[in-house]
Amino acid sequence: MDPWPLKSRALTPSILWYQDDGFVVLRIMLIDVDKFFLDIDLERLKFSTIHNDNNYYLCLYLFGAIIPEKSIVLNLGRELRIKFTKAFKFLKWPRLEVSKFKNPQITIDKEKYEETKWTLRRVNLPDDSNDESDDERDAVLSD
Repeated sequence: MDPWPLKSRALTPSILWYQDDGFVVLRIMLIDVDKFFLDIDLERLKFSTIHNDNNYYLCLYLFGAIIPEKSIVLNLGRELRIKFTKAFKFLKWPRLEVSKFKNPQITIDKEKYEETKWTLRRVNLPDDSNDESDDERDAVLSD
C-alpha cells in the first residue's frame, strides 16, 4: 500500500520524461532557472529551486537504478534536461517512479516516446513423419 503524499507549500514542477534502451531523460519545464539544487543518487533524485517567487521541490524515487556519475544536466533556458544512464541497459521501466501513485505533474513525453511493439510469428517445424520417437512416446503413454 502506497502512502498518500504529504502536503507541502512547495510546488512540483511539470516533468516530461522518456526512455530508450540505455537512458532515461527528464525534462523539468521551468523557464529561465538560474540557480537550483540537484542531488542525484543511485535510485533517487532531489531538485529544488525558487522561480518567480514560488518554491519548487521534487523528490523522485526512481523505478530502476541509474549511474549517477554519468548523469548530464543541461539548462536550455526553457527547461532543465537531465539525462540518466540506466544501470541495467535494455530494461524498460514501466513508470518513472517506484510508487504506483500517479503524480499528475509527471507525464510521458509523447514526442520522444517509443512504444515497444511485440510481434508474434508462427514457426513451422519440419514434418518428420518417419521419426519413430513419437510412436515410442505414444506407446509409453498408452500403457
